[in-house]
Parts: sequence; structure tokens; C-alpha cells
Amino acid sequence: MPNYSIEESALVVRDSFTHAELWRGKVRAQACLKCAAIPGSDDAVLLVEPGSKGGLLFENLFRVRSNGEIVWAASTRASHDSFVDFSLAIDGLRASTWTGWRTTLCIESGKIISDQFVK
Repeated sequence: MPNYSIEESALVVRDSFTHAELWRGKVRAQACLKCAAIPGSDDAVLLVEPGSKGGLLFENLFRVRSNGEIVWAASTRASHDSFVDFSLAIDGLRASTWTGWRTTLCIESGKIISDQFVK
């Protein structure tokens, strides 16, 4: 299983035995904020700084492979929202949005399992 970290706003992936750097970069050219390895997988969950396209925020929570490839990008309920934090849980990936939604996502697909407005 590779080790994931964030250095100078880039995602860094290292071999867990040799510590050799396997990959370094930014996903969708955005600053990386938080990452966590997915137990039982070589992949990780990555939160990046939200960016915008035409005034609408785009996805900023991803499952990525050790080569930086995006497996999925999680969607929020609304186009004007973005994720601000996440944690891995037994029942899935829990993530919070800027507008106050606490969402549980399927770790395999990134699809919303449940959500609750908490603001």
C-alpha cells in the first residue's frame, strides 16, 4: 500500500517500503488540502481547493490512484457548493459541504448514500 501525503499543496505518493516517490502533482491543477489512504486499497481520498468554471464550483473531492488518476469525483447537491472536509468511516466516506450538508458517500463509486442538512 502506498503512502500518501501533501507537500507544498501537491499530492505526494511514496512506496511504503522504500519511501521512493512514485508520483507528485495536483489533481485538476488545484491545491491539495487533505488526503487519506483507503484501507484495503492502493487508492486514496483527496480534497482539493475548490475552483470554478463559469462561476460554478466544480467537484473537489476525489478517489485517486497512486499514479494520480481520478477514479471518481464526488458531486454535491448543488452546483454552487463544494466539500470542505471528509473522514473515512465504517459505513462509507463522510464529507461536509460549505452550505451545511453532511453527506455519506459510497467509497467504491463516490455516489451519495445519504445526506443531512446540519447548519
